[in-house]
Amino acid sequence: MREGLVYQPSKEEYLVVLDEDMLKKYWSENGETIKSILREDDNKIIRTKSYVASYSEHIETLFSFLDKEFK
Repeated sequence: MREGLVYQPSKEEYLVVLDEDMLKKYWSENGETIKSILREDDNKIIRTKSYVASYSEHIETLFSFLDKEFK
């Protein structure tokens, strides 16, 4: 991620593919398994044209957001 920027997930970006009810059901049923798998490999890095983000820096923020919004 660009220096000085803080990752802030938005509900809208997660509702592009699934509607809110489907995402709530999916995260409720699979969230703990997903967390367990992704925490095992927290050295992954995501690269796009506009930023680079590491799991170790941002994954807990994402999990907290998903739990708050969709659990």
